[in-house]
Amino acid sequence: MEAAPGKQVTGDWGAVVSRLPAPPNVRVDGLDARSAGLAAFIATAVDAPAPEATQANANGRGVRLLAASRARDAHRRRTRQTIGGSLTLGAFAVAGLVAWTATRQPPTLSYTVDGAAPPLGGYVRASAAHEPELAFSDGTNIHVLPSARARVLEVGKRGARVMLEDGRAHVHVAHRPGADWQVQAGAFVIHVHGTTFYVQWNAAQSRLDLQMEDGLVSVDGPRSGDTVMVRGGQSLSVRLEGTRMVAIADPSPPAQAPALAHPDRTAPIAEPAAAAPPVETPPAEMPRPALAATAPRARWSERLADGEAAGILTDAQRRGLPSVLAGASSEDLAALADAARFRKQDGLARRVLLAQRHRFPGTLRAQEASFLLGRLADGPGGRASDALAWYDRYLREAPSGAYAAEAMGRMMLVLQRQQRTEEARTLATDYLNRFPQGVYARAARAVASSDR
Repeated sequence: MEAAPGKQVTGDWGAVVSRLPAPPNVRVDGLDARSAGLAAFIATAVDAPAPEATQANANGRGVRLLAASRARDAHRRRTRQTIGGSLTLGAFAVAGLVAWTATRQPPTLSYTVDGAAPPLGGYVRASAAHEPELAFSDGTNIHVLPSARARVLEVGKRGARVMLEDGRAHVHVAHRPGADWQVQAGAFVIHVHGTTFYVQWNAAQSRLDLQMEDGLVSVDGPRSGDTVMVRGGQSLSVRLEGTRMVAIADPSPPAQAPALAHPDRTAPIAEPAAAAPPVETPPAEMPRPALAATAPRARWSERLADGEAAGILTDAQRRGLPSVLAGASSEDLAALADAARFRKQDGLARRVLLAQRHRFPGTLRAQEASFLLGRLADGPGGRASDALAWYDRYLREAPSGAYAAEAMGRMMLVLQRQQRTEEARTLATDYLNRFPQGVYARAARAVASSDR
């Protein structure tokens, strides 16, 4: 049935339907007329009101339903916006955390020569009228004295590797936790953690002279067992006869003089009577750390740089070695291992290094522990198979690490002693390709050119 505009009709189902041809902008209780009519229809169909229900009641119920529907839609839109905003903020937070973490990583050191950019290849040559000074960004300074030749081979985050080709230099390495510097002089490597000393290398005589001002260093010779610890106030003068490390002078009193390891004689080693664990055996499960083990009065890494190796060992015994192994920091474990090695307590050093690898796997200190365990196995009383296994593990874990050249060179010599000639030749060739001026370059050339 038709109805005139503006009138109402009642359908078969008894609902009152508006026929208002309201223009689009006309509003009735917040709704246009057509929407109001539709709302009335919905309300009537759902609730089935009595025929006598008025148009006002139907329109009011429809308005409420439609308003509720629109409110739900608005709530959903707000929820989506909130979630989207939260995800955006979360993404920014993660990006900020990554950026902050990146800024916390220690940067690679830089250096200048006489205040200017370093020369190509890191070569530095002094003359009678010019004594170059190398200034590193961590405060370390190396003063190259007249007629000396030096070269910066590698710069890292914790130190650098410097070669003194000939002549004399004054070295001051800044005290920093984890500092690791190497000064190469001929077939000798001076490991420095923070100290001041004069070093001279006479290439013609294959002679090393070292005069310590303060701190402590260790000097490694070309053979296993050729390791000397020299502290502040002491001096060391050694030369090579073939492959032997021989002392020719030491002005320190005999009781304080560093003991040089002769290749055919070994100094007494104070260490536990129990046999050292094999390479494949992990350290025993650590006990729960005691509170005192996590709060030492002074960092052992700093005390080691001051030459207090004996004091560090005494402190570790006082605190209890099991608690120290379980609770000390990675840096303090590294310092304790060095102190034990310097004092020839190889058994203790081995336990500490294994604990380092067990508690801090995958870290730089754990990688270095592999090399140092190889050094211990390569020394007196060690097994060649263990030394090869640890050297190989270090080279796999840190192929470009600070000890890569030394690990390859020592591994080559162990293979040669084991008469594994072909393997030694292959490693010698690889060594010369990577480190043509390394400590073991001369030995590598001899091995590579030996009769096949």
